Amino acid sequence: MSFRTAVATFRGHRQPHFNIIGRWKVWFALSGVFIILSLIGLFAIGLNYSIDFKGGAQLRYPNPGKATVGDVDRVLSKYGRGDAEVQVVGTDNGGSQIVIRTRSLNDLGGPPQTQFTLPGSTASRDDLNEAMAEFGLVPKIHLTNRGATVVVEQGAPGRSHGVTVVYKPSTPLTVEDVQKTMSSLGRPGAHVDVINGTVIIKTPSLTAPPPPSPSPTSSVSPTATSSPSAGESPTAASSPSAGESGAPSAAAAAAAPTKKAAAPGSKASPKASANPSPSAQPTASSQPSPTAAPTATPSTGASPTPTGPPSAQDILDALSKQAGIQSTDITVNQLSKATTQAVAAALAQRAGIQPTQVVVKDIGGDERARLLSELANQAGIGTDEIVINDVGPTWGSQISSKAIKGLIIFLVLVTLYISFRFEWKMAVSALTALAHDLIITAGIYALVGREVTPETVIAILTILGYSLYDTVVIFDRVKENTESLALVARDGYSNVVNLSLNETLMRSVNTSLVVLLPILSLLLFGGDTLKDFAFALFIGVASGTYSSIFIASPMLALLKEREPRYAQMRLRATRAASRGQGQVAAVGATAAGRAPARTTTSRTTTTTAKAPKATSASTSNGGPGGDGEVAQPAPAKSASQAKSGSGSGGRTSGGRPGGGSSSRSRSKKRTPPAKRRRR
Repeated sequence: MSFRTAVATFRGHRQPHFNIIGRWKVWFALSGVFIILSLIGLFAIGLNYSIDFKGGAQLRYPNPGKATVGDVDRVLSKYGRGDAEVQVVGTDNGGSQIVIRTRSLNDLGGPPQTQFTLPGSTASRDDLNEAMAEFGLVPKIHLTNRGATVVVEQGAPGRSHGVTVVYKPSTPLTVEDVQKTMSSLGRPGAHVDVINGTVIIKTPSLTAPPPPSPSPTSSVSPTATSSPSAGESPTAASSPSAGESGAPSAAAAAAAPTKKAAAPGSKASPKASANPSPSAQPTASSQPSPTAAPTATPSTGASPTPTGPPSAQDILDALSKQAGIQSTDITVNQLSKATTQAVAAALAQRAGIQPTQVVVKDIGGDERARLLSELANQAGIGTDEIVINDVGPTWGSQISSKAIKGLIIFLVLVTLYISFRFEWKMAVSALTALAHDLIITAGIYALVGREVTPETVIAILTILGYSLYDTVVIFDRVKENTESLALVARDGYSNVVNLSLNETLMRSVNTSLVVLLPILSLLLFGGDTLKDFAFALFIGVASGTYSSIFIASPMLALLKEREPRYAQMRLRATRAASRGQGQVAAVGATAAGRAPARTTTSRTTTTTAKAPKATSASTSNGGPGGDGEVAQPAPAKSASQAKSGSGSGGRTSGGRPGGGSSSRSRSKKRTPPAKRRRR
């Protein structure tokens, strides 16, 4: 297309002829790339909500010192508030005041804390939580488009005792699975986290024994396990009585040498019946008592030896077996040896920056007072003139819930209207285009890190209406063109949709450009609040124009082409086109075969300028011109004769006889008007 043709098409002097529907795979693939990037931004990075949704603080104070936004930003950055929204607004008396919207200042006046600032961080919240969990720390994390801020209690690294066990299982594990394993190892109080598929267990030192549990055989004296059939001394049977008498140690000491003497299998000596305990005399008979036998029978073998707590290697082996990895793949960190430098290095590794880029700062105590003092001195006022209002997330959550309800009602009404006015397949195509616009707009917001404010929600709801407006205009033209069944039968439904798109294409483009130009002006030259609103509008309008042309219309064509009647029309049109091509090819071959024989008898003739219609008529009717000759009229004919000759059927004189049936004069009855013209 030349430049002049493009300008004429843009100005509407020429209708474009683009094959938009035929290239639907290209448009769908392009939209798929944008949607994938948007989903990555939404789920991997997340939206940057303002304090209206998360809560925070708003500072408002007069500005007689003429401080600029840059001056205030520099002060706030020193205290970890570089992402604050700062505005300098005018007042009625000609002065100005400063409005700061930032996170809550409570952490600046609370207990002493350590703040890690990660400029240019690309890590997610889970990545940073995982790094801190390896040191047994629970941080406060704030993500911005400039980086990340991690705050922990001051002195927390190295203060805890115990260890953290860190490993990556080959198969996904849940917290409950790991807790069951730790409970079976005698450590039911272990704290387990699973972050990004990595298992992190915080527990006392692996070499420390677990809390002691009572032994099931602790009340049974070892001497009570002797059996009369073993040939032991009768004093062995009296051991329980001795135990009852309150001297278990003496009984055990007496039983030990007795067992050693009875080991060879000889019978007990009568002297063995002597026992210092008087209560042992009745039971010193050589015949065992009936009650002694059942007591001694289960104790013939060795009693269960109480096992000790599992060792560190036993714990690692059990965990590695459950995770399907080697025990050497498990890392054990001693929490008492953790340092602030080690924490900063771990955070830097997750954030993709150098450890030297991590800014470590102790905050808390009088940090809040120092911040307010610097802001007041900069503006030339006292700290008592700074008004601080805490903003809760309630208002933002109410706005969000109402917006979601309004969106659902809007979609239901739009679906009913389009289905009633057009058909349900057009409604499905329009809703698909709406979802396309929503995902791309929200995803780009997440990717660029812009702050989501209530104005952003309003802008997104606005672009939905604009996108639907353009789609309905195109569908109305499609419905108008498809009412002609002859046109649909000849070209097919997809080609009719393509024709409708080309008829409304420049209208849609010009309308979108007229809307985008003022939005671009707001985006470039508006204030911070207007820029957020304009950015959402710009992305939404551009995406809505694209989806109306390249998403909604091709999807409608694909859905309608599946209907049986349009499929049959397309099949008939394809067959007719193939037959037409075959006939054209046959006629061309016949003409090519007869051309040489006819051109040999051609001769040069002249025609008069007064009778062009007669010449063309005789040629087209198979006269002399049909044999490659043109009849030569009589030169003496007047204009009236030539006119009457052309009106009477285009008869010419001077033709060669035998040149064809049309060369002879035709006896055609003239109508009365023709007779009058002849006279």
